Amino acid sequence: MKKMTTIFLVAVCAIASCKKSATPAPSTPKTTSAIVAPTGFNWANSRNVNLTVNISDAQFPGITHVISVYDGDPSVSGKIIMKGGATTSAAYQSKIYFPTQLTDLYIVCTAPNNVSIIQKVTPGTSSAVTISMAN
Repeated sequence: MKKMTTIFLVAVCAIASCKKSATPAPSTPKTTSAIVAPTGFNWANSRNVNLTVNISDAQFPGITHVISVYDGDPSVSGKIIMKGGATTSAAYQSKIYFPTQLTDLYIVCTAPNNVSIIQKVTPGTSSAVTISMAN
């Protein structure tokens, strides 16, 4: 029993005496000019996209259709970003300024008889998006 106690104490002392290497603290830049970003890194957190929506509607030619742009699926919880009108002869054109983390836009075209068509658009890195919608 005495031998077991001695071995146990030696083992505890050996484990306790192990020196753990301290992990150096990461260096933090002193000024923003000292921050180095990878090549091609984009600091912008929002961007512009020129949107053009062309419509074709044989039932209501020349009559204004409502074009609505949402930041998410409007049937779930999407919030409207912009709204305007378009006809078969005059497209809806607008510059949209939105956050870069927003990857999809939802375009809703509502005809004069309140029939709506929803189209999901992924602008990607493009600065201009043109879509065609038919009622």
